[in-house]
Amino acid sequence: MTQLGRSTGCPSLDGVRVRTHRGRAALAVFGALALAGCAGLPGLHRAAAPTAAPAAATPPPRVLPPAPLTGPLLYHLLAGDIAAQRGRADVAATQYLDAAMETKDPRVAETAARIAGFAHRDAVGLKATERWLALEPDNLTAREVAAVLALRAGQEQEALAQLDRLVAAPGAAGQLAFARAVGALAGEPDKAPAIRVLKALVARHPDNAQAHLALGRVAFLARQLDLAGAEADRALVLRKDWPQAALLRAEVRIRQGDTDAAFKDLDHTVDVHPDDRGLRLAYARLLLQAGRLPAATRQFRVLLRQHPDDGDVLYALGLLSVDAGHLDDAHRYMERLLKLGQRANEAHYYLGRIAESQKDYQAAVTEYAQVDHGELRFEAQIRIAQILALGGDVPAARQRLDDLRQQYPTAALRVYLAEAQILREVKRYQDAMAVYNHALGEYPDNSDLLYGRALIAEHLGQLGRAERDLTLIIERDPANAQALNALGYTLADRTTRYQEALGYIQKALQLSPDDPAILDSMGWVQYRLKHYPQALSYLRRALNASGDAEIAAHLGEVLWVSGDHAAAGKVWKGALKDHPDNEALQNVMKRFAP
Repeated sequence: MTQLGRSTGCPSLDGVRVRTHRGRAALAVFGALALAGCAGLPGLHRAAAPTAAPAAATPPPRVLPPAPLTGPLLYHLLAGDIAAQRGRADVAATQYLDAAMETKDPRVAETAARIAGFAHRDAVGLKATERWLALEPDNLTAREVAAVLALRAGQEQEALAQLDRLVAAPGAAGQLAFARAVGALAGEPDKAPAIRVLKALVARHPDNAQAHLALGRVAFLARQLDLAGAEADRALVLRKDWPQAALLRAEVRIRQGDTDAAFKDLDHTVDVHPDDRGLRLAYARLLLQAGRLPAATRQFRVLLRQHPDDGDVLYALGLLSVDAGHLDDAHRYMERLLKLGQRANEAHYYLGRIAESQKDYQAAVTEYAQVDHGELRFEAQIRIAQILALGGDVPAARQRLDDLRQQYPTAALRVYLAEAQILREVKRYQDAMAVYNHALGEYPDNSDLLYGRALIAEHLGQLGRAERDLTLIIERDPANAQALNALGYTLADRTTRYQEALGYIQKALQLSPDDPAILDSMGWVQYRLKHYPQALSYLRRALNASGDAEIAAHLGEVLWVSGDHAAAGKVWKGALKDHPDNEALQNVMKRFAP
């Protein structure tokens, strides 16, 4: 048996290209404004915390003044567009600012502000938003952008003034603009300025629940949990059972370790707002993060009843069903996704995984082959190669992997690792060794490759090579529990250097005290040292934690040698029911109970 194999923003600036062909330069103003539809500064409008945001409101129709195309205006627009195409957003922002000063069309000032924000030219951006607000003083998005740029530029009073206007704005549009601005402020690396500004805002509006929630969200991201919890509580006093505030308070409590109270309160809030999709979805996701899978599944099922065509919910339920081993349910959910035309790649991939687990390899390959892009396509191609190899067609499997390596050159290392692992699984050990040696020529001293080569070397009886590779890993990374464990186990199993082996395994166990593979190694080295009671203790812990067949083989051997033949036979036979083809079990039973 071997222990080594155990594993312990806005669009790009291309959107502002000016269309000047066929003499249609008059379209420049309109062709240059593709960025104007973004919700906030490019890269800055992410939510401050995973809580629901106000529903989007339909903006009022924009009243635009005539915008005659003058010579200077055309020049600045063209210069800005050329700079943008060349990746010089800083120059583009300056040119668009100059263009904004030449026209009363507020969209040009808006574009200048957004490009400046993207380029982190905050002074230019502030001038652009000043022009924008001069042309559209009631535009809430302009104030949103101005608040972010002002805080970036260190102008906290200006940022406070803009947020003050936003939080006081009536209606859903004002709430949304304020929430977006706060989300952008929270995305800044240094949260302290935003917290200072929001504290000042709360002082001005002590009875505004939205202001308290904003401060709480940013404090949460800054890991100031006491402040975040206090602000969430205050927001809930002002707006009882407010879903956004209830979610924030729950997140704070979970982070503080009071998980039961968090979910009790959230359960109540969901009962008060049973049709709030965002609230229930966030609740289900928090349950998932907390490992409460049955409760999360119940919430997703409610969501599916309420929204039977919701692809995200179907996908979540499909994954939960896979995790729970309910493969028929998982298959049904993934098929529904395909019928709806949603998440087809993911659906085909997991239908392939389901078919593979049911040993319907032809169906698995058919599903995997339909995964046509993204990370899952890469994974699907590797699984097809594995199925081909296990089915006996190793050349076809290796050709597919070679093709994959050509298609994804930046992922060549992963393909080498997958190829060597597949060759090991089909017992082509010399071929696997050749792959590792070749890959190490391209990626010298890569720890994953060294570890894999050590595994093969140990199997081939090249103990010197295995020890050198594992020692090299440990020298570079003394806290690598996997390598420490592998070296310790190899020495205990294949040599008489038991005390040295014990030292490596002890270090690994200190790093990962509950890892079943390391517990097994500790049990095995204690057995080699003839410390049978200690060996049995560690091996029982390891088997209870994992159910691994090789650990069962070890435990049975120690029980047999200790004289308890009946207990040994019971352990082996029980493991054999679940792992009838396991070689380690079969070999140990032949040796001791033929």
